[in-house]
Amino acid sequence: MKIVLIYFACIYMAISCNQLPNRDVLTIPVQSNIMGIDSRTTKDSIDNENILYEEPGKNIVTQQENKTNETFLFGLFSEKEFIKEFILVILGFLVGYIINSIYIFIKKWRIKCQEDKCSIIRYKNDYFARETIKYRLRNIVINLNNKYNGELNYLEFMNSVFNSEIFNNDIFKQPHNELFLEWTNSLNEYNEKKVSNFFINAPFIDVEHYFYYYILNKVNSQQPLLEKNIIDPFLDNKLASVKNDYCNQSVKHESKIKGLLDLGIQIKDNAGDQLQKDNIIKLLKLNLSANSTDLSQLFWEQFTSVLSIIDDSEVFWKEYVSDLHNVNKINIIVDNFGVEFLADIIMGYYFIIKKGRGSNIEIVYHVNELPIFVSDVKRGDDQELLKILTELVKDNTQYKELLNDISSFIENGNLKFKSDFFWNMPTSYDTILKPKYKYSGDLSEIKNIFTGSDLLIVKGDLNYRRMVGDRNYNPNRKIEKNIKYIKCPVLIIRSFKSNVTLLGNAYKNVVNKENIEQDWQNNGKYGIIQYIHK
Repeated sequence: MKIVLIYFACIYMAISCNQLPNRDVLTIPVQSNIMGIDSRTTKDSIDNENILYEEPGKNIVTQQENKTNETFLFGLFSEKEFIKEFILVILGFLVGYIINSIYIFIKKWRIKCQEDKCSIIRYKNDYFARETIKYRLRNIVINLNNKYNGELNYLEFMNSVFNSEIFNNDIFKQPHNELFLEWTNSLNEYNEKKVSNFFINAPFIDVEHYFYYYILNKVNSQQPLLEKNIIDPFLDNKLASVKNDYCNQSVKHESKIKGLLDLGIQIKDNAGDQLQKDNIIKLLKLNLSANSTDLSQLFWEQFTSVLSIIDDSEVFWKEYVSDLHNVNKINIIVDNFGVEFLADIIMGYYFIIKKGRGSNIEIVYHVNELPIFVSDVKRGDDQELLKILTELVKDNTQYKELLNDISSFIENGNLKFKSDFFWNMPTSYDTILKPKYKYSGDLSEIKNIFTGSDLLIVKGDLNYRRMVGDRNYNPNRKIEKNIKYIKCPVLIIRSFKSNVTLLGNAYKNVVNKENIEQDWQNNGKYGIIQYIHK
């Protein structure tokens, strides 16, 4: 901006020079009754006759003397004109400087306003974060404490000194070390302070991850670790959730797992385009409903159905699913174990059947390397799920045939499960596409998920927060502004469990809805099935 202003100031000075009076023909006004000279006399005629000119009350000067007095700076300016032009140029620079200063001030002010409106979520500025830290995390520790004989104590933990040494545990020695170190180094300011101070002041997403890292460090530090033998403190709860859903005989309970298996049987029969359309739309809604079931949300009701603020199911069918001819690879960033994970697998199964058995389509499920957030899917959980389901459906022939069919696609490589420590970190997804990680080889596969997929499906709350940035956005903000770094079509399936919500024009559906709850952004009742074509 400054360079531009200086440039214009220089142009102004040049123009001013070009607009000086023509000194080859100088007209001098004189009275017509003096010495018979014409009322306007040219410079040449005056020079030739060396005529003296006298104004009333002034001394007589020759034209030669007058010329000597007027010219200045190689004859370009008179002294008075030079001073005038110099002052004007200085004023131009001053005006430019003032304008530039105002521009910078307004720009910084707008950025500050945006940061204030979209501030990073912390304990201090977010109701949901406060409730989670005060109740949800404490309840998780209490439940685990019974299992681990009092080794975990929440009050003791909160009053302890923040210690980044827990990251030295072997379980955290994973790929993407550079990215992980960048995050851990950002927490150094909290060293030697109480954990409670860290929980109150640090970004909420950092607090959550540190909490789960603390638990993993505790339960995995009692014995030497063998490769791929990390203790999952939440596995029993995850498996129990599957069994409880399938076996519950209550009249009020409708098994979501049985509903998904029934839908899988319809998909397996693959009868006609209309049924295929109906199946994917029903599957998307079941998937959204399943996402509301989160074992880490210990203080709220689980919902049979979720109300969609955005529902692009029809659009997704029409613009994408109806023709999978050119689709070869679909990446799914997975969220919860149990019902939702089964819904994800059934969805992958649907894509295979829709394109045709024997096709080369790949459905890749990206899961955590380590067990965190209670119900999140980790490495090996696909085997755990199929194992318990096989046991539960042993008396149902159709269910058994469906699971066997799904297993055959896993063996053939159509359905793949890939774990990576990247999904265990709080880092925003766009971080890996920044210039500093441009040549990071171990991140190349992760980058390709966001830039080279035929379709990217993003599941659940945490993945959504990492995708758009964990901030308190105005809900009427369009999500497209935050995911420009993603270069492929995106399908988002998410029930709202935190105050990170970007709805764009669909926000009016919330505003116009009567009697909507004040906590609609985090109570799990509402969600989105949003398709973004790239």
